[in-house]
Amino acid sequence: MSTQSNIIDFYQTTRLKTVYLIIMAGQSNGTDRFAISGNLNSLYQGIQINAMTYYKTANTNAANGSWVQINAGTNSTTAGGIGGSYGMGLIIANRLINKYGKAGYIVPTAVGGTPIADAALNSWNTAHNTGVYSQDLYARFINHCTQAIAAIPVGLTLTPVVVWVHQETDSVTQAYANLYQTNFQNLINQARIDLSLPNLKFLITALRSDYDPTALYSSTVRTAVNT
Repeated sequence: MSTQSNIIDFYQTTRLKTVYLIIMAGQSNGTDRFAISGNLNSLYQGIQINAMTYYKTANTNAANGSWVQINAGTNSTTAGGIGGSYGMGLIIANRLINKYGKAGYIVPTAVGGTPIADAALNSWNTAHNTGVYSQDLYARFINHCTQAIAAIPVGLTLTPVVVWVHQETDSVTQAYANLYQTNFQNLINQARIDLSLPNLKFLITALRSDYDPTALYSSTVRTAVNT
């Protein structure tokens, strides 16, 4: 389903007028690449899935996206398909509809192996400005979310939340780790301004203490997000 009329029909059918905007942001685990694959994917064969995703046809600044319903049993490279791409977001969406009766609109923006430190080539830092769409991740995040929100049908009540799955790359370098709290707080503050959502909530995942032996400064980053 990619047209506005189809999206409206979907929610009229399920009688869901309050939806969650689930913005998946951060690094590789936020891209959901581990959560649904192989045998897990087969569990969803033939099942109606109550979630939508904002699918962009190209990784550019252009408004080339549309909302599509996530379909069971299709490859992750297909628009709306469950493969390795909608694990965590889909789990959250299904939890919302089953427990609270609120459906989910998933906005995928996470990029694997990307820090929030401005010194990096590809960065989530709000000051990062190379002019290259694929490298300025915060600007791309705002662009993607703005387009997704604008495309949501009129008449639906929206509750947005950013699921921030991050911290790994910044935990390897001491200079990156030391600046994590400042950089992340800047991202939260600026996102609320740029998206005109002053009460935008962030659901922050914690980095495991035994995540990676090379992540020497993981405790610094964990403290930063817990402060």
